[in-house]
Amino acid sequence: MAFLELQELSKSFGRTRAVERLSLEVEQGEFLTLLGPSGCGKTTILRLVAGFEQADAGRILLDGEEITTRPANRRPMGMVFQSYALFPHMTAEQNVAFGLRLRRLSPTLIHRRCEELLALVGLADRAHNYPHQLSGGQQQRVALARALAVEPKVLLLDEPLSALDAAVRVTLREEIRRIQQQLGMTVIYVTHDQEEALAISDRIAVMARGRLEQLGAPEEIYRRPRTVFVAGFVGASTRLPARLERAADGHCRLGEILLRVPPQPELSDGAAVLLVVRPELVTLQQLEEADGVAVDRSQSQEQENLLTGIVELRTFLGAVTRFRVRADGGQLFTVDLPGLQARTLVPGQRVLLAFPPEACLVLPYGESEAEAAAGRSGRAAVVGQVSPEREPQPEHA
Repeated sequence: MAFLELQELSKSFGRTRAVERLSLEVEQGEFLTLLGPSGCGKTTILRLVAGFEQADAGRILLDGEEITTRPANRRPMGMVFQSYALFPHMTAEQNVAFGLRLRRLSPTLIHRRCEELLALVGLADRAHNYPHQLSGGQQQRVALARALAVEPKVLLLDEPLSALDAAVRVTLREEIRRIQQQLGMTVIYVTHDQEEALAISDRIAVMARGRLEQLGAPEEIYRRPRTVFVAGFVGASTRLPARLERAADGHCRLGEILLRVPPQPELSDGAAVLLVVRPELVTLQQLEEADGVAVDRSQSQEQENLLTGIVELRTFLGAVTRFRVRADGGQLFTVDLPGLQARTLVPGQRVLLAFPPEACLVLPYGESEAEAAAGRSGRAAVVGQVSPEREPQPEHA
């Protein structure tokens, strides 16, 4: 039996279904992240677990005991909010001590516990500072210490880093993970930041429109997304509508080009699919340097898929340089290259793109996937439904 179980949870606000029949299990000591765009239901789930909202249907069990209707003040939960929610008239130590005082513990025990927690979050020398005397990152550390003070069975964090500067976010997320591992805490963490989720989680639950799209380890979510939505929302990628030609043999037609992909015995010949290729799995070579390479536009090479194209955009990102390349067939590719490999490539150059068959993730591309893609936000391009009457058009993210 899992430590925390959500069974068929549903919650609506008026006509809006925020959470729809969600079932999820969290193990003791696990760091689980709810990841998704705004409005996907992730914060509502956190509030249902905390007891700030009541579910319309379903059950919540903690350590084998049902807590579905138990009020928030009787649930062994600690919560950290995006807005810090510190008492401005209290010092850091007094904020941390708040929950302990409500439990009528002795002043000596409270003081010792506050000292331990402030040291744990790196604020031992800030105990007597008021919130206005602390930076945003320091205030969030106080909020974390306050949530830990009551020794909750589950720690809930609702986008705790979103209001902080980028460098502070990275530092504090590492601190949160360190503290979680040191204490063996069970954590449910909410964020829309995919990099954050990938960096700190044991498992990630990707949410869309109140539903669970995929649950898995960070590497699984990134490398083996199971739906069009997850492929588009998590990480940069090139996404290419195509059709399987010989599914069992791993042949897929992209316009006039026949690509090699992993065999797809469960799909039928002629099936509409979406090819997902991560940018770090594609290589580029100046075409004049590749004159000796024969590129057959109707048949890909046995070892690699080869296409020619032109560099349209170059973006320096620090550790890598990102290129947008338009293949001769019109498809747009996103390619990430490390510094030395990227030096000589500039917009306007003709290049050879190469990627192995195993770099291609093949997803069924039917009506439900198109609808899910249409609901995703910002970073991911909208995927239109593939009609049998027309050739799929290339897509880029």
